[in-house]
Amino acid sequence: MKTRLFVLVTLFMMLFSASAFADVSGGSITKLRNTSDGQKIVIFTQEGYSVASVLEFVANKPMQASNVIEAVNAYLTQPGKVRILDEHTHSADNYIQIEYTHLTEEAANRWLSNDGRFGAVQRGSITKLRNTSDGQKIVIYTQEGYSVGTVLEFVAAKPMEASNVIEAVNGFLTDVGKVRILDEHTHSADNYIQIEAVYLSEEAANRWLAKGGSF
Repeated sequence: MKTRLFVLVTLFMMLFSASAFADVSGGSITKLRNTSDGQKIVIFTQEGYSVASVLEFVANKPMQASNVIEAVNAYLTQPGKVRILDEHTHSADNYIQIEYTHLTEEAANRWLSNDGRFGAVQRGSITKLRNTSDGQKIVIYTQEGYSVGTVLEFVAAKPMEASNVIEAVNGFLTDVGKVRILDEHTHSADNYIQIEAVYLSEEAANRWLAKGGSF
């Protein structure tokens, strides 16, 4: 009985951790870089890497690599302006703009080395699909990382499938928004998808899909 209870408690804790895993307020700065567009930083969290632009900081208490930081009443895993508590300097008067989240270390460092930018990619391949109550969700591999999206329209006789190579028509697979898609397997250009998140790690993209299209 005790063993069974222990297993149930362990499973409950795992489920709770999985549900809370997406919203992370704490992390540590791994790298910084000064650019013509301001200081850029890479942040490690248990949900992957986030990258951000520094908006405001206390002059005599700059944020530095290895400093542990915490988002004040916000998350390091959600894009937007965030107030930061630096636990090394004890300053809570720092503000950053979270640009991208759920990245691999490689993608985050590439963003930093490119002065806070990713390359725009038009072509990629579908790796996984899933039908949900909110429509069909897809994971797309690109040379800059993984994008995830919702299928809005497709030709009934020519559905998009896993492993199909696709190309954004007059748009990019790495921009959030509605995109017209050319499926190079079916030769159909009458497909439309809503790109939901971009530059993700494979793990984060697959987790998004497994949760029906949410982090």
